[in-house]
Amino acid sequence: MHNETTIISAFWGFVGLSGFGAGPRHNGRFRHNLRNRVLFLPTVGSSPETGFLFGGVVVPQFKVSDAGLDTRSSSILISAIYTVKNQVLTSVVPDIILPCEEWLLRGTYFANYFPENYWGVGPFTNDDDELLVLYTQINLEQAALRKIKSGLFSGPYLRWSKTFNMKYENTDGNRIPSPDVRGSDGSLSAGFGWMTRLDRRNSNMTPTKNHFVEFSLLGYSSWLGSTDPFTSYHVDARKCFDLSGDTHSVLALQGLVRITTGRPPFRDMSMLGGYHQSRVLPRPLS
Repeated sequence: MHNETTIISAFWGFVGLSGFGAGPRHNGRFRHNLRNRVLFLPTVGSSPETGFLFGGVVVPQFKVSDAGLDTRSSSILISAIYTVKNQVLTSVVPDIILPCEEWLLRGTYFANYFPENYWGVGPFTNDDDELLVLYTQINLEQAALRKIKSGLFSGPYLRWSKTFNMKYENTDGNRIPSPDVRGSDGSLSAGFGWMTRLDRRNSNMTPTKNHFVEFSLLGYSSWLGSTDPFTSYHVDARKCFDLSGDTHSVLALQGLVRITTGRPPFRDMSMLGGYHQSRVLPRPLS
C-alpha cells in the first residue's frame, strides 16, 4: 500500500509524558512510585488521509494490589479520535503488571471506521491508481507473559480481527467494484501464537534507560476461523539513552520488522506506515 503522512500537532502532550512514570532513584536504582495518577491528553492534528482530527487520550497509571516498589506501574491507555472525514478511531490498551512482575498482561483492543486512500499492492503501483477504501475494523489482542527470570517474559498470544463493510470509491467519489485482491470484500483473521519479551526498561510508560526486545509469532489457521490463512512474525527492538544523566534528555531508538507468509488479506499485509506504525499520533510506545 502507498502511504503518506505529514503533521500532527500534539507535541506538548509528549512533553507532558516525559516526566511521568519512572519514579525516584533509590541506592542508584530506579524504584517505582506507588502513587496512582491519571494523564489527560487532548489531541489535535492533521494528515493527508484524515484532514483535521481531534480527540483525547486518558491514561490511568496505578499499582495492582500488593505490588511493591520493585514492580513497575500498570496502565490503561484509552483513546478516541474523530476526523473531519468522518473517521472514528477508538482503542483501549491495558498493560497490567502483577506483583513482583510475575505476569505481564498486555492487550490491544480497538474499533475503527477509517476510510483511507489505497493504491494497490506491490512495487508497480503509481499515483494514478488511487482510490478510497471505506471499512470498519474490530481488533482484539491479548498476551499473557510469565516471568522466566528477571526481565525475561514469555507466554501465549491471541489476536482476533474482523474487517467488514468494505466499499470503494474513485477520486471523484463514485462507487466502484472491489479490487481483485484477497480480503477486498472483508476478512476475518483469528490467530494463536507465542510472544517472548526481554524488557530491561526502568518504566513501561516513559522509559529513560535500558532496552526492550520483543518477538511474536502468530498462526492464522482456517480451523480458527481465518478466511485467509497466513503466518506473521514480528520483532520490536527499542533502546533508550539517558544523555543528561538526570532523565531530562533522553534519546530513544526503535526498530520494527514484520514478515507475513501464506495468503494474508491485504489489510493484514505488512505496510510502511499506518495508524499503529510510523504515524505520528499520541500513542506512547510501551
